[in-house]
Amino acid sequence: MAVVSALVYGVHPRIDLGLRGEYVSGISAAEDLDERFRVSPNLTFWFNDARTMFLRLQYNYDHSNDFGDAHSAWAQFGLNWGGPEVR
Repeated sequence: MAVVSALVYGVHPRIDLGLRGEYVSGISAAEDLDERFRVSPNLTFWFNDARTMFLRLQYNYDHSNDFGDAHSAWAQFGLNWGGPEVR
């Protein structure tokens, strides 16, 4: 079973707060994959009103019976091109 859920809240036209949660367990095709879960809050800053360029900061908390607790932080820069019908 795999469950993924995400929430995004726009606190300002150029700032979004997000929270993602993931849980994986009992997938027979991946026998070596232990039961695990992850919680990932993030903050996204959009450089323009068209939302074609952004900077995202994200923290991950992972837990598995195999490796215990793991913490990581990520920074992502993104560019989107094309009209809104493409994105």
